[in-house]
Amino acid sequence: MQKILFLFLSFSLTASEVTQIHLGGNSSCYNVFDKKIGESKLHCAGIKKFGHEIPPHGIINFDTIAIAARHSCGISQKKAYCWGDNTHHQTEVPKGIKNVTHITVGKNYSCAVQNSKKVECWGSGSPLKGQESFEKVHQIKSGRAHICIRYTQKSQNRVTCFGNNRYGQLAIPMDLTNPIKLDSGGNHSCLIDEMEKGSKYVLKCWGQSKFSQLNAPKTMESVIDMALGDRHSCALDLYQGLKCWGDNRFEQIKPPTHIDPENILGIKSGDRHNCLWTSTEIFCWGDDFFNLNSVPEHISKLKLNTKAKKNTVLYRKVEIGEPNKLGGTGGVFWKVILGGRYLLDKKGLLSEIGIIANNKGADAVLGIYNDKGGKPHQLMAQTKIFKLLAGTTVLPILKKRALLDPGHYWVMAMFSVSSEISQSDNGGPGYCYQPVTKFTDPLPKTLTNIKCGGAGKRFNYFTR
Repeated sequence: MQKILFLFLSFSLTASEVTQIHLGGNSSCYNVFDKKIGESKLHCAGIKKFGHEIPPHGIINFDTIAIAARHSCGISQKKAYCWGDNTHHQTEVPKGIKNVTHITVGKNYSCAVQNSKKVECWGSGSPLKGQESFEKVHQIKSGRAHICIRYTQKSQNRVTCFGNNRYGQLAIPMDLTNPIKLDSGGNHSCLIDEMEKGSKYVLKCWGQSKFSQLNAPKTMESVIDMALGDRHSCALDLYQGLKCWGDNRFEQIKPPTHIDPENILGIKSGDRHNCLWTSTEIFCWGDDFFNLNSVPEHISKLKLNTKAKKNTVLYRKVEIGEPNKLGGTGGVFWKVILGGRYLLDKKGLLSEIGIIANNKGADAVLGIYNDKGGKPHQLMAQTKIFKLLAGTTVLPILKKRALLDPGHYWVMAMFSVSSEISQSDNGGPGYCYQPVTKFTDPLPKTLTNIKCGGAGKRFNYFTR
């Protein structure tokens, strides 16, 4: 018998807030920070048979935790703590382990990293025999019977795996460029590989493929987050959104469609369920047989403040047009929207618009319009009104960012006073302008009374 549940939760401001979200095995856990006393405590939901949803009494302020099917481990004040089923001694942390920086748990074992260098495991079926040392460990992730470690050696990011190789769990892809994030599922692992800095981030997976859990969409080339379950995988791509694939017995590969992917701050997976979160809500889906998707009632209305942000290095900076020296003098335009056309050769996120001026004093608004028939058409993004300064002025767009597909775009400016336009003779595709009766804000959504000319000139600069 299976139970499917879609859970939607919104959070309001209280004295406490949720700062971490952890999924694993048959549990979902939330770290709750009480601002009044300055302490955080762990609250978990899920199977209660093994007691791994109840952390050791008196232990607070966990930096992170890792959850398996029957036991859990966490780090508090650089010490490792484990709780739950101890049939295989997986919760008995060796006395010599200290200064713990990373921790992970598998089916019947646990592993810790000391000082970001030395890895040691305990319990039954440990994939690591003895200890392993590294220059600097960044991540350690566990499957059922294997672990993978992302580390730095001689300033290069690398990945290695230990343990059972029945399904190729140790067969790391050979063509890695710069692995920047790692995760492991039941018998498989995936990583985000930075193929081209700032522009291409692909998912590479290895291990068991019986349930198609390795079949990441080939169109995903800007992956910013991922999470692996026992037999399924999920990834968040900058342009493709949130995708999941693999085993779907509990509908765990059917993410919600009502949440804008641009608002997702992170995703986590348990064995057969997932959760995502934004700045205001948590949404979980998949197997709910053990109430895996349920947030404890006493914290269900807390503010969500995970402080998790997308890795902004993954956002390509879009530059439309090139700065040029000012050329000859053009005509005089009274209160116009005016600009030049530029070619964007690859998809990217626009965050700011700039202008170069010889003079100052005018109020101005900058905007980006798409192209229709060689003319500016619909407004894609704009800046706030600003007082023009001599030289270069760069302003952020009003919304967080604008996703632009490859193609032609128009950088347009509207001024509050009459303007004498300077041209830059750089072989550009020309300019267009639209007279306006008054200075307005926001910019018109659609330009209809456009006049164009000036082949071989770009009007991206002006003097008053």
